[in-house]
Amino acid sequence: MWTLPQAVRDEMGIGAKEILDDRQIEEKIRKAQEQIKEELFDHHYNEVINNNPATNATWDGTNKTFQTQKYPIMDSNYDNTVNSDDVTARWLDTDYNYSVASVTVSNATFGVLRITQTNDAAIPANAENVVVEYYSCHREISKLHLENLTIFLAAHSVLNTLKAGTSISQEDLMKNEKIIMQSPNVFLKKYTRLLEQLQGTTIKGV
Repeated sequence: MWTLPQAVRDEMGIGAKEILDDRQIEEKIRKAQEQIKEELFDHHYNEVINNNPATNATWDGTNKTFQTQKYPIMDSNYDNTVNSDDVTARWLDTDYNYSVASVTVSNATFGVLRITQTNDAAIPANAENVVVEYYSCHREISKLHLENLTIFLAAHSVLNTLKAGTSISQEDLMKNEKIIMQSPNVFLKKYTRLLEQLQGTTIKGV
């Protein structure tokens, strides 16, 4: 995950396991991550891979280095690193059957990949196509920014749960009344401000 339940509690100023337990906050973190990925990243599916950026070689029976059409490649499975789990590749043979390819992320910032057959042989020169699936962004996004986005959006979800009062005692609601009443959209505003900053848009009055 891009953040942990305690980081959400720290942002909100609530005690350990107060109101919601780790499992409940982790679920809100997971949902926040999915929303962030949808709003900030671009999904590329069945995209034809570009040639080797250094030599311009394509799948010629010896070349194993290729480049995505868009980059940087982003962490799409929320494990705080970009690796082969974030990219899939397939190649199309002369009978128009797709085979799974092996992928190594050589340079996520510039979308450089090492793509081979599963036995580590180069993609055959007579292959009809080589396609990849991955997520990119229009700019590099730091781990800290992804963590903060997740914290803010998960905190907003926790705050909504507090406001709804679902399965929460009156005593717990009273303890957190200051958080609820002070600014009911404070974490959503923080999220929106940072998201639009990263998207390169300008916001006013938030």
